[in-house]
Amino acid sequence: MFLYPFLGMKYFCESTALCFLLALAFTKQPGAALRLTARTLWLTALSAGLQTLTHYLCICLIPENTFVYRYIFWNLATLWGFWRLRLHRELPFASVMISYLLITDQFCQIFATYIIFYLRSNMLFVTEFGLAESLISTGIIWLCFFAMSWLAMRCAREIRSLLVTEAIWINVFIWCFLLIAVLLSRYFMQAQDHPLITVVIFALSLVEMALFFGSSMRIVRERDLGIEQARLNQQYALQMQHADEINALYQELRQIRHETKNQALYVEHLLKEKNYAALEAYYRDLLEQTSPLLHSYDSGNRLVNAIVWAKLRAAERCGIPMEVRAAVPENLPIKGHHLCSMLVNLLDNAIEASAHVQVPAVSMTLQMKQNYLFCCVANRIDEDVLLQNPELKTTKQDRLAHGFGIQSVKMIAELYDGITEFTTENGHFLATVMLSCGAVAQE
Repeated sequence: MFLYPFLGMKYFCESTALCFLLALAFTKQPGAALRLTARTLWLTALSAGLQTLTHYLCICLIPENTFVYRYIFWNLATLWGFWRLRLHRELPFASVMISYLLITDQFCQIFATYIIFYLRSNMLFVTEFGLAESLISTGIIWLCFFAMSWLAMRCAREIRSLLVTEAIWINVFIWCFLLIAVLLSRYFMQAQDHPLITVVIFALSLVEMALFFGSSMRIVRERDLGIEQARLNQQYALQMQHADEINALYQELRQIRHETKNQALYVEHLLKEKNYAALEAYYRDLLEQTSPLLHSYDSGNRLVNAIVWAKLRAAERCGIPMEVRAAVPENLPIKGHHLCSMLVNLLDNAIEASAHVQVPAVSMTLQMKQNYLFCCVANRIDEDVLLQNPELKTTKQDRLAHGFGIQSVKMIAELYDGITEFTTENGHFLATVMLSCGAVAQE
């Protein structure tokens, strides 16, 4: 009489715990994960009701035990719905965490079942559990499951994302654990000769599951550390490049200052002689020799001015014409290093790509469009690069130390609820980025 209400409460608690742990894997903060789960209690309550109803119908209509399949199906649907409603990010990582939590929980269910079976060796079918056995089984399940989940959270605490290939292989191995568990449970349920050996085998399977997941997360963490080190090396090289540009600017300004003194003396001599024709000719010659970059350039933002000036100088040294149209406010709600990284990466890629074009040209448009910062960098191309390299992967030999420019731009766009688009049009490659100036980036 009391079995089905008990099962409904048990399913509700287990579904809620699964959602909480999934949220914790993303947020890394128990408070935030608890709030997300509390906002979706209606989903876990619905899942518990459907699980209880399915359990009753299967006992009445299907004589065979289908508990594993029912449990996996409903909780998988619950976790997927929770991810779509509250998290909706990092699908590869979410798939691995969902699989791990589900399969670990199922292992704990089977493990607890065989412990009860070992204690009650005269029982022919595990479906004959009463309320006392269910209470003991539930206690064992939760104890083992939360211990395994705690280890998983520690292993994944520094993991932010997974590659698709990594997620696929980890998922394949995790679901293979479930297949092995089902096959073993069927074999031992039919034999029922060595219940203690069965308990030991499933205990070792839980340990193996934890070791596999921990090892997988360690491999991913080492890969992330390698990428981060390469990113730091790239940033250091970029800083050194800017230092060289600043040093060149300083030397040029010193030369201009030195020449200005001589020019002032010559102009003073022409004025005293009242030789205005020679003075006019000298002034025209001076305008032709002076670099256009020495003329004042003001976009309205000092940081943008510095970046644009440096890249104009770099393009001029490479013999690449570069046109800039920029008009932005002095105070932007975008962090300086994010704005710098976005502009530098886009302009560097355009200048570098233009070095291999017969008639190079680079242009940049930077302006406000409603509440968005709009940036479009275009460079002329001889062939459609998107056809040859649709994912815009680096073509350099040292791929570990390169290829982070586009990734960095996309990451910055995500931080500011923006968009990125890379297209080809009329012989030009266009990189378009829009950043929401109402979004607050969180790193």
